[in-house]
Amino acid sequence: MWSGLLGAALWIAAVRVADRELASSACEMSLRPLAWSVDLNQAGLRELQVLPGVGPALAERIVRDRDARGPFAGLGDLDRVPGIGPAFLERIRPHVR
Repeated sequence: MWSGLLGAALWIAAVRVADRELASSACEMSLRPLAWSVDLNQAGLRELQVLPGVGPALAERIVRDRDARGPFAGLGDLDRVPGIGPAFLERIRPHVR
């Protein structure tokens, strides 16, 4: 009987430790830079919308500008799109290539 209770207690303790480790690693991961990026010259409407602050209308303006004026030479070229300014460029900088 005691061995069954001891086994159950050890299992519960192991689960709690695993939960804490998982929560700890999740907190650490949220502090790391995101490991994804979007290619401004290849991305479609849906892919552009994963960028912070880009909704359907802005994604459409980005694609329309790119189609009309050619590829973006760099992030700074995005400021030619109406509605995009310096603060927006800084917000998406870690996520574009």
